[in-house]
Amino acid sequence: MVSTFTFSDALSIAGILISVLFGAWGIYLSLRRAKYPASLTFVREQTVALLDDFATRIPNLAVLYKDTPIDKSVVLLSGYLVNDGSVDITPQMTERPLRCELPSGCSWLEFKLTGAAEALNATGEIMNPQALELSFGLFRRDEAFSFQALALVSVEYAKRKPTALAEALRWSHRIAGLGAIKTTMIPDPETKSKKARWIRKGIYILMAAFYLFFGLSVVTGIGSLGRVPSIAYERVENGKMSTVKLTPNRDGTTTVIDLVTGDKKKISLAEYTNGATMKPIFQERREPEKLMIFMGLLTVIMSGLLMYMAFANDYKRYRLQRMVSAVARET
Repeated sequence: MVSTFTFSDALSIAGILISVLFGAWGIYLSLRRAKYPASLTFVREQTVALLDDFATRIPNLAVLYKDTPIDKSVVLLSGYLVNDGSVDITPQMTERPLRCELPSGCSWLEFKLTGAAEALNATGEIMNPQALELSFGLFRRDEAFSFQALALVSVEYAKRKPTALAEALRWSHRIAGLGAIKTTMIPDPETKSKKARWIRKGIYILMAAFYLFFGLSVVTGIGSLGRVPSIAYERVENGKMSTVKLTPNRDGTTTVIDLVTGDKKKISLAEYTNGATMKPIFQERREPEKLMIFMGLLTVIMSGLLMYMAFANDYKRYRLQRMVSAVARET
């Protein structure tokens, strides 16, 4: 028996092609995550220009640093460093500790560790006016520590918003399995309205439901996209019987497929049935081919990826908030 290409097959292939396009980005992210399973994120809490935000607004108020009045802009940076990766960061992975550098013309004044997860040993040291080095022992996933730092900013950054300094920090390291340090805020500010976010979630959920139905239909053969029964014919001519399937063509001919030998040819239906006996028979549902089963399973996996994409930002925000809250409780 030979398999014939049906409309369901065409829909399946079209769906898989769409899955490949949507899955390409997911595969890239998965490969990147496999290459860099460790991940650190700097979570900005606040960035305040002490001289500009306070001293210039309140009469008779001065900002002192080591009992000396400050006549230049000093920025207070506070935030958290969280391990939001999938692995612990061990001392054996670290060739050179994490370093945070200021833009040219700025310099660190002070650094203080303000809190850490239980049993996390983290330290910070100003190596030179522009470079701050952060060291830690075993930094487990979902752990975090908080810190505050004072920075003397250049004339250029004194004219800009304090947050510009936090965004200009340069992070570097030599830690195996760790990619670039990310920067975010808690809570991560939403740039879209609540209605727009739910519309986006709804689109992802509908697509995920379609992909799930599509994939299960292809794999199990159940539903309108599954393998369906068909009508074949037993043809008897001169005492010789064959089982064939007939498909009409636009040019008036008919394609005949012998379901036993697989032979295929175009004929005139009138000539083919002249002198022969044709008996319709019910063909059982064909089992899916291995390739189609694989494609269906890939589509089911894609539905899971789409569901993750629908709620990924909410999950990341919840996870960061949980890690930050744990540090706050420790302090």
